[in-house]
Amino acid sequence: MNVGVKPQNPVVNRSHPLAKGLAAALPMQDGGGGILRDVSGHGRDAALYLYGGVPVPQFKQTPYGGGIDPSAKAPGMDMYMFVGQLGRTVSVLFKADSLQANYSFGSYGPGWTNRWYMQLQSDGTIDTRIGSAGAVTSSIGYSVGEWIHYVVTYDGAYANAYINGVLGSSQANSTLVGDVAGRPTIGGFNEAGYVLDGVIADVRIWNRGLKASEVAALYQDPWDLYRPARPVRDMYRAKPGIAVKSKGNKLLQTSRNFSMWQTGFRRRR
Repeated sequence: MNVGVKPQNPVVNRSHPLAKGLAAALPMQDGGGGILRDVSGHGRDAALYLYGGVPVPQFKQTPYGGGIDPSAKAPGMDMYMFVGQLGRTVSVLFKADSLQANYSFGSYGPGWTNRWYMQLQSDGTIDTRIGSAGAVTSSIGYSVGEWIHYVVTYDGAYANAYINGVLGSSQANSTLVGDVAGRPTIGGFNEAGYVLDGVIADVRIWNRGLKASEVAALYQDPWDLYRPARPVRDMYRAKPGIAVKSKGNKLLQTSRNFSMWQTGFRRRR
């Protein structure tokens, strides 16, 4: 992945299409401490912890900015809460430092119907499981040292797993996956010994299932959601010699002739 570096102090652009249903966003630019700040505006900060419960954060620098090493010598990440009733999406940007049988994310809720996870396998494959249905192996695997953008979506009918913007597996699943009562973990599972040996650079959770086109857009430019909206004046182009007046995001005045950058609309004389 060559998508540049995320903003140093990212803030979610609430007008962005991918902000719809966004429940948590952890860009991991914190640089220290035992808490990862959620920038979605919902206050779902993540606590870093060892499975013994002692915070031992290990922040890493990645090609994309800050990240976390959740290996067995370091903490997993406790999301504390998960939202969503039927549709949901989890996005994780990570790299594995070895072939392993560990989890990038996972949790058990009450009973098997709320089980969901993504697990790396030692043969280089990736398994996904949502609800009571069996695990599905993606047709796209992983390599040691390769940065992977992994997205799993569930819309109430299908559980889809995308690797670097491409659909790797899809499974019909009508099982109602309710809110997870346990504490979902990013970078491991609810047991010691299954913690990802690698680095995670970004985590996001939606309370809806993203469409394939949205997953592709997220992969092409994952940091676009963290950029501010363009002012109105940047969306309009005046004809030569005709003034466009604006203040901040408010368009104050234009001449009779103007055109829009985005729609190509042209007003008649």
